Amino acid sequence: MLSEPTKTTLNSLASEIITESKKHNLTGYTEINKFFNEQIDDCIEAYKVCEKLLGKRTIDVGSGAGMPGLVWAIISGREAWNIDSNRKKVKFQNEFISKYGISNATAEHNRIENIKILTSDTLVCKAFSSIIKALQLIEKKQPKNILFLKKNDEKTKLEILEAKPLLYHYKIYPYKSNLGEMCVVEAHDIKNCNN
Repeated sequence: MLSEPTKTTLNSLASEIITESKKHNLTGYTEINKFFNEQIDDCIEAYKVCEKLLGKRTIDVGSGAGMPGLVWAIISGREAWNIDSNRKKVKFQNEFISKYGISNATAEHNRIENIKILTSDTLVCKAFSSIIKALQLIEKKQPKNILFLKKNDEKTKLEILEAKPLLYHYKIYPYKSNLGEMCVVEAHDIKNCNN
């Protein structure tokens, strides 16, 4: 159960994302309630599945407006480092982080291939890329694990099959959100398996 201050901060996040999207392309949503009920709800439900899988720090790759990294930082108090190559999206996140005093979250304009990843880090990808492309970009980096938030459908199954040559181990954790049948694919690549 989320506390009232947490709900208030999440509602503010949804509101500010929709408002700022009129100037900058943060989301395709135009209604605050729909965005909250679908996207923020999905991040919350995914966190419930991921909580025990997370390393010391979560790196949200292709974070955009902060889904799920910023939401997870707000609801959990865990350290989140949100990476995106779009300066406007990073600027939005940093302004929100500063305005609401979210000291456990940072947003950085960068690319995954250029950052230092620790073996205690978990990478999370919500709307970043296909599984195989993400694994190829990570290359020689050695995170604890990589979590892909996906629809639990045939497309995701095909992505896993395509990435099989690069995977040492993977596990699928299904969950339901207001977006429908979803899943977290926890992946360890061949080169970088720390478990």
